Amino acid sequence: MSGSPIETPTTTVWFDGAVIHIRTKGVPSTAHTLEETFRAVRAVTGGTAHPVLTDARPGLSWEPPTWGTFLANAPAAFTAIAVLIDPAAAPNPGSFQEIIEKFFMPFRLFTDEAEAMAFLGDQPAGA
Repeated sequence: MSGSPIETPTTTVWFDGAVIHIRTKGVPSTAHTLEETFRAVRAVTGGTAHPVLTDARPGLSWEPPTWGTFLANAPAAFTAIAVLIDPAAAPNPGSFQEIIEKFFMPFRLFTDEAEAMAFLGDQPAGA
C-alpha cells in the first residue's frame, strides 16, 4: 500500500512500495507523537514491516523517555533503520543505536541519502 504522505505533528510519513520514509519536522517527539507516527506508518504500509529511512536532518529527539514507545512499536513496523543526519547538528544517539542494532534490527546513521537507500535496499521486507 502506498499513496499520499500522512502528516503528524512531528513527522511526514509515506511509503514508496519498498521503503517507509519518515521526515522529521525538527520538533521534539513525545511518547504520544511517536505513537501517532507509528499509526501513520501502519496506515501507509497496511501493517507490514519494511525498511525505513528517517530523514532527521531537520532534527530528531533521542531522549530516553521516548525509547520505550519506539522499542514497543519498531520491531513490528521496521525490518531495518537508516537515519539521515546532519553531522554538524545531530545529537549523538549513544547507546540507543547499539541497543537497536544488537537486539532488534540493522540500524545505521548516514549523511548521504544514496548510501542510506543502498543499505536499505539490501534489507528484507517483513511479513
